[in-house]
Amino acid sequence: HIATFYLMPFIIEFRKKYPDVKFEIISKSTPDLVELLESRKIDIIVGALPINVSNKSVEKKVLTKLNNCFVYNKNYFKNVDIKTASDLIKYPLILPSANSSIRAKLDEYMEHKNIKLEPAIESWTTEFMVEMVKNGSGIGYFAENVIESQNDRDNYEVVTFDDSLPSIDICAVYLGDFVIPVLSRFVEFLEENRG
Repeated sequence: HIATFYLMPFIIEFRKKYPDVKFEIISKSTPDLVELLESRKIDIIVGALPINVSNKSVEKKVLTKLNNCFVYNKNYFKNVDIKTASDLIKYPLILPSANSSIRAKLDEYMEHKNIKLEPAIESWTTEFMVEMVKNGSGIGYFAENVIESQNDRDNYEVVTFDDSLPSIDICAVYLGDFVIPVLSRFVEFLEENRG
């Protein structure tokens, strides 16, 4: 989901400057991506922290912070009454996979409030969660900018609470001893244009 809702405009602009650069976007779990990075089968991970890499030469550059929110489709959910985080348990929830760093931060936040969320649907991809929310299957949890990018954004309602939900740090992670010039330039480009 980070490739679609965060990284895509950077890739488009970078390719305008360097049209011969090839990108392959791989969407896997963070541990799977770390394994590919450490075996040098990929050059970079752009994902949500924490990203734990055992290689000593790892470089991590925080690029931006994304705020998360709960969202529902107003056309399907009428009379939604969510005033506190504990009210969420009354509704079907569409959450990131339990093994994702985004979900880990959400679960930690809820544990501090003595709340255990039981999702109706879990997914590794934000695109899938957005489609499920769009079709009225539940209340989704993802970055605020995801809704802003939707053509039908007026159909969505963001749930607000007294305190803010956990944000996520988007980070570029790569092996410092395995940097090729184009990767170095791409990381610089991301840093120069960070949000």
